[in-house]
Amino acid sequence: MSAKTEFWQEVDVTIVKKAQAGDMSAFKQIYLLHSKDCYRLAYNISLNESIAQDIVQDCFVDVINKIDQYKGKGSFAGWLRTMVARKALNKVVTLRRLQSVDELQMDDHQSSSLFDSDWLSQVYDIEKLLAELPDKLRTILVLHEIEGLTHKEIANQFGQSESFSKVNLMRAYELLKTRISITKKGAGNAPK
Repeated sequence: MSAKTEFWQEVDVTIVKKAQAGDMSAFKQIYLLHSKDCYRLAYNISLNESIAQDIVQDCFVDVINKIDQYKGKGSFAGWLRTMVARKALNKVVTLRRLQSVDELQMDDHQSSSLFDSDWLSQVYDIEKLLAELPDKLRTILVLHEIEGLTHKEIANQFGQSESFSKVNLMRAYELLKTRISITKKGAGNAPK
């Protein structure tokens, strides 16, 4: 399940050097190569299209302003991925602090009631389950299972040990199992 995506296709070193020299066409090439995948990662962490778009925009503005901070140690794609993941997690945490719990529950209810079909009620809403995970656990789960990062790569992004990644991934799995179990029990008690 955790195969790396094409996102991490490396940017040619000459393009990075041109961008560091201020060549806007080089920035455009970087954007064209990675914008969709940056959006996908931002969306998988934020679970919100508008927020994901904002994150991608902010990241590419940062790429323009901070590309000189990339020193060639490690891959450019890894540097960009770290920027997107951190910015997405920070944005989600900040927004959660600003929104009341009632607003979040109302948004979840509205988004899940778009379709009113019996068969849809039988399908697990993975986005809703992911949204119930704490931000850090969801981010680690997305990075490992969807983006295909290793525990070592995740640990590096968080500045932690590999065991940090492994333990938090297991916590995410356990919380998901619990939520699914509760959902199944609730569905089993529902009148038919």
